[in-house]
This record gives sequence, structure tokens and C-alpha cells, in this order.
Amino acid sequence: MELGAVFSTSQGTIVGPPVGPAYPFAAWAEDAGKTLAVLEGAGFTYIAVTHAYQSSWTHPFVLLSRVAAMSGQLRMSTEILQLPLLNAMDTAYAVASLDHVSGGRLDLGIGIGYHAKELQAMGVTRADRAPKFEESVQVLRQFWTGAPVRHDGRYITVDGMQLGLVPLQRPHPPLWGAAQSLPAAQRAARTLDGIIIGPQVTFGDAKTLVDAYGTEWAKHHAEPPGRIAVWRTLIVGADPKDAFARAVASGQFTFKRYTEGGMQEKAMVKVRLALDERADDWAILGNYRDLLEGLRRTRDEVGATRVTCQLSNLPGPPAARREWLQGFAEEVVARL
Repeated sequence: MELGAVFSTSQGTIVGPPVGPAYPFAAWAEDAGKTLAVLEGAGFTYIAVTHAYQSSWTHPFVLLSRVAAMSGQLRMSTEILQLPLLNAMDTAYAVASLDHVSGGRLDLGIGIGYHAKELQAMGVTRADRAPKFEESVQVLRQFWTGAPVRHDGRYITVDGMQLGLVPLQRPHPPLWGAAQSLPAAQRAARTLDGIIIGPQVTFGDAKTLVDAYGTEWAKHHAEPPGRIAVWRTLIVGADPKDAFARAVASGQFTFKRYTEGGMQEKAMVKVRLALDERADDWAILGNYRDLLEGLRRTRDEVGATRVTCQLSNLPGPPAARREWLQGFAEEVVARL
């Protein structure tokens, strides 16, 4: 099973404090290079960067372009790019460029978006999201062939335009679909190369979504599914109780963006938008031993081939965080 780490410039980053006046990006980048080397040496295989307009997260394409040269052989994943909010041709161009900049180490995690304000600002309705997503995927694939694209669809019209640059990976970087609902899991199996079970989903519901993905995948492919990623929040402490108390005290787990944006929809499994006594149903809390057990559970019970780890409660200074990651390599990664 592959392990990835959520990588950002915001609060809760594994690198250090959030970027700001007291910790400028240049200082963050210096520490980020050291952290990336530790991650690769620790047995992680990729980093993940998300796409959220109203948070302090740096744009995924910008951040990944900056860290590509210092990320060694780590793959770089967008988790999750909100595809219907973007222009398909420009996205195809940006992805092809980033794939070359990274030496062919890009994975493209994509989803339909959810936040009402962001959808409105981009002129996309909730009803438009899924059909525009699927049409955008079709157009992306056409652009990445390098041939002239002719497409007259509901959302996108292209009359003979072609890209001069195609991705280094052929036919294109792997496409992973975000899923927190059965329709999304089935759509990923039908139209993409892999699935990413999004955050705040219980272990049981993650298993349900993975099973739905596998069933739908079998209808369209001869080979078994090989790309099954699950996002898990890892909350660090002396034990689960201590980890929970520290998470509460940190004030990071308010889920304000999710609740204000209307993340929970009828078609979705129940997403956990509160940090309460049920946290161990969607997060992994505690020390190295506890984290190891939770990751094994994600692999063995849920069926993950890949886990994106959002690490929280790490020691404060960047050097202390890197030291903790070294211990994680020895006590967790080596025993998976």
C-alpha cells in the first residue's frame, strides 16, 4: 500500500507554521525541501495538494510547480481539483505543462466541487456539476492526444483547436475521481483510472464506496481495479484520548468551510462534520502503534491501495516535525 502526505502552506501543514508575515514563503520553501527529502526517505510515495479558493491553500498547480524540482521521486497529486469550475482547454494545457515540469510524476485527482459560493462565482449550478465534469474529462483526453479537437457539447465547444504540448505520461497522467457518494464512485469507475474516497467518511462508508467502485469497474474493464485511494486524517498524540484532546484544543477541526459550503448532500454518505467522541470512526488517533493499526485497517478492511494522510497535531517547529516523521518511518511505514 502506498502512502501520501497532504502538503500545504496553511495551518496544520506537515512542514511548519502557516505561511504569513512571521513565516514567509521563502522560509517555508526551505523547510519544505527538507521535509520532502524526509518523506521520500521515510517510504512515502506521493504528496497531495488540494484546490480550495476560500482557504489559505496555495493553488495546486502553482505549489506543485514550485516543489517539483525538490521532491525527488515522490509523485505529486491534486486532491482534489474542482474540474467543472475550470476551463477544460486551459486545464489540459496546465496539466501537460506540470507533467513535464515534474518529469512525469503527476497524478490528477478531480471532483465536481461543492461549495455554493465557488460554484456561483464560476457560473456553475449544482445540477451542472456532474455532466460538465464528464464532458470536461472527454475534452481533456482529446486535447492530450495532440490532435485537433472538435467538440460541440452542452458546456464546451471546440472547433479544431489543438495543444502544442501534450503530457509526458502517455496517454496522460492517471485520473483519480473523488467520491463521497455512490454515483461519484460509479462515475469514477466508468470514466476514470482510479478513485479517491474523500475526507470525513467513516471506515464503513469508505468500504461501501470502494465496493460500489469495484462492482462498476468490472462492467467496463477486464483487469481488476488497481487505484483505490482513501483520505484519512491522522491525529497525533500519546494515545487516542490525548490526540482527541489536543485536536479539540487546537481549534483546527471546525469544518467551517464544509458546513457553510453545504458539503453534505442527499446522495452522499454521511460525512462527519464534528469533532466528537465518534472521531475514531473517520480518523486515526494516537501514537505510532495506533496509527499503524488504523492504516492497516484502511488497507485490509476498506481495500485501499493508497492512503492520503492528513497529519495533524505534529510537534511545532519544522525540525521537530521532521524528527517525528523519521520515527513514523521506522515504527509505522516499515511495519505496514
